[in-house]
Amino acid sequence: MKKLSSYIITLYILFTVVPLTIFIAVTTVNDVIQEKNRQEDLFHKVLNQQLVDAEKSLIQFDLQLADNVVTQLAQLSFITSVRLDSHMYDMTLAEVINDSENVFSQNEKKYSLYKDLDQEVGVLYLTKDDNAYMNAIILSLLPKSLLFIIVIGLFGFAFSKKVISTLKRPFIDVQRYAYLVANGNFDSLAPNYKFDEINALFLSLDNMRDRLLSNITELRKSEEKYSKTYNLTQVSLFVVNVKEKQIVHANHAFLSLFGNLNFVNSRDNAEVRNQFIQKLIKKTSQTGFEYTLLIKNSRRYFKVNCSVNSSNEIECSTLDITDVVKVKKKIEKQLITDSLTKIPNRVAFTNFVQQAECKEIESFSVMMLDLDGFKKVNDTYGHSAGDALLVTIAKRLSEDIKYIGEVFRLGGDEFTITLEGSHSKEDLYAIAQTIVHGVEQDIFFNHEKLSVSVSIGINACNSYDTVSDALHRADLAMYHAKENKSRIMFAEDLLKTVEQ
Repeated sequence: MKKLSSYIITLYILFTVVPLTIFIAVTTVNDVIQEKNRQEDLFHKVLNQQLVDAEKSLIQFDLQLADNVVTQLAQLSFITSVRLDSHMYDMTLAEVINDSENVFSQNEKKYSLYKDLDQEVGVLYLTKDDNAYMNAIILSLLPKSLLFIIVIGLFGFAFSKKVISTLKRPFIDVQRYAYLVANGNFDSLAPNYKFDEINALFLSLDNMRDRLLSNITELRKSEEKYSKTYNLTQVSLFVVNVKEKQIVHANHAFLSLFGNLNFVNSRDNAEVRNQFIQKLIKKTSQTGFEYTLLIKNSRRYFKVNCSVNSSNEIECSTLDITDVVKVKKKIEKQLITDSLTKIPNRVAFTNFVQQAECKEIESFSVMMLDLDGFKKVNDTYGHSAGDALLVTIAKRLSEDIKYIGEVFRLGGDEFTITLEGSHSKEDLYAIAQTIVHGVEQDIFFNHEKLSVSVSIGINACNSYDTVSDALHRADLAMYHAKENKSRIMFAEDLLKTVEQ
């Protein structure tokens, strides 16, 4: 059985390497020698003739003849400059300089001219460009070189045609056999050829077919196992095609929560779907994000994780965390809500102060409130009566400032009211009077009338004040109002009183 590689190498040597090597060697050596001799003969022939004319022009001082001498020599392609100098007249009779870019390859020659054997009448300077000289030889060989290239091309074409005719049928069969295997036709039989390499190739394809069949079997088992796990998990799994803006695949958990894919991908849900996909594209590099959806008039919260599957698809998993979020919000609400009065507590007020310090709230006014007579109520009627009074007072305060501010219980019988924005002194005083009037209204507990009053310190926080200073001045104003039973006291009025 023949070796295909040996057969191809033999053909190549017979049709190209041997004849081309002989042809190249003989032709090149012969042409270079002949052309070099021809160029040298031409140069010396022209030079000898022009030396005679140059000598004559010097003796006779014939400028036209001198000009003809340098012109004839300068017409040689490898001559870059010619100059004829006269010693008798101490001048240059004629000169021609040709353009030449390569100054490094120029070689100047000097030819002395004599009238008699011992009388030198002048000198002929000749500058020769060796590169141009070789270029002239190359240009003269160009036609033969073209012929040589054509011959090589013909040999190459003949060789290629022979190789193609030898390999065409086997490789067509290889292509057809590989196509059948790739399309799942594993029962096809490989043809038998006289070349070892072709048979080895088909044998490799057979081995590949067997491994492929085994891998496909294992892959199907793995897909079945994955499909069961994919659909049995309680986590919603789905695949989004960001180019088509469609959800192309989803498990049972997703479908039971959001509905079938026709509904999810419907035109009615296009806006919600597009908003989710836009956020998904921005968040693919992160670990995950929370997303909120309105499902059957109920707001639900989801934790979404994703990873890029291909250039257009993103695999996602989503977990319903609605109950967790509701519990979290409930706990957060409890942390900032007074357990007795159900109004914001000291923690909520601290959050407000932090926002003000960070300039999230540009301007505000604060009222510090302290109930007068509360201890007497506690001591006389008990803590239950005191608690009922605090609850009622908190409701009245909240109602009085319902649309303009917020009330906080700091602890015991101390309350604080914050009013965001700018307010005139007159407006603040009117609000404070409303509060005083509401607090002093009678409160009944177990048929007992409970009476208290309130002292209020007011301060408007300006941009040049620190928050702590503003609160401190409001607190001082409240204590001054309490001591002097003046009910309402502005921090700025207290400052004027102190200065006086």
